[in-house]
This record gives sequence, C-alpha cells and structure tokens, in this order.
Amino acid sequence: MGKIFLSPDKSRLRAGWRLMAQLAVFLTFPAALGALWGIGRRLLKLGFPPGLAEAEALTALAMTGAVLIARKWLDKRSFASLGLQLDRRAGVELLAGYRQLPVPGRARA
Repeated sequence: MGKIFLSPDKSRLRAGWRLMAQLAVFLTFPAALGALWGIGRRLLKLGFPPGLAEAEALTALAMTGAVLIARKWLDKRSFASLGLQLDRRAGVELLAGYRQLPVPGRARA
C-alpha cells in the first residue's frame, strides 16, 4: 500500500499525490486567510468595503503561503531550490519588478 503513495527512492509522496495535496492547500489556504481577514475587519469595525489593492495583497500573501507550505511539508525541499535566493540582489530585482507595474495616469513608454 505504501508503494502507491510514496516514491521508492525518497521518503516523500509521489508527484501526483503531491500535486493533489498542493491543490487542496492552494484552494483552502486563501479561503481560510480571507475568512480570518474578514473576521478581523469586523472586530476592528472597519465598515468600508476592502479595496482592490487590499484584496490583491491578501491573495498574493495567501498564494505565497500556500506554496511555502507545500514546498516545505509536501515536497520536502527548500524555497531557495525554486531559484529565489533571498539576498541583496533579490531585493534589487524585486524593486525593479515593482517599478514595471502599471500606475494609473502614468504613460507607458
């Protein structure tokens, strides 16, 4: 029975099962984070509806968290093995990427 779920050469789930588990995390983590955010907004009595930027930031945080969870516990590999090294160069590249985002009212060259 263990051969169905575990890879023979490694002590982790087979690729198909990891993808299914990642999908489950990917679907439930953002929903749970959104529910907690909504409860927090009610407790803090923030009556105005959330804006698009707030929703997008929450979605980005939830998706990144879902990938981190799946990468650490399902795939049993580091986040750095995806190619992202958290160093000075990564910060410069992130800032350069954010600079490329469209800003309302600014003409694109």
